[in-house]
Amino acid sequence: MKGTLNNVNDLYNKIDHLLNNFDLLKINNNKLSDELKSLKNNLEKKDNELSELKKRYESLKLANSITDNKEKVLAKKKLKKMIEDIDECILNLMG
Repeated sequence: MKGTLNNVNDLYNKIDHLLNNFDLLKINNNKLSDELKSLKNNLEKKDNELSELKKRYESLKLANSITDNKEKVLAKKKLKKMIEDIDECILNLMG
């Protein structure tokens, strides 16, 4: 009889231990779920930021390409004018 009573007490202790572990696991699971939600929100924000930055980058690339073309045309005109001025100076020196 005493052995059976010990077995029952051991069983109750093990059940109590399992229930405590279960409660701890539920708490840990809730914390992890909250952390996962937070990380998903952060990831979504970062994805949106990345998308916005890509759009801005493309706009800047386009603006720079337009500016570069205008500057190239202007530089070519200036070089052509300089060459004409140098040619004129050479002609004046020659006589």
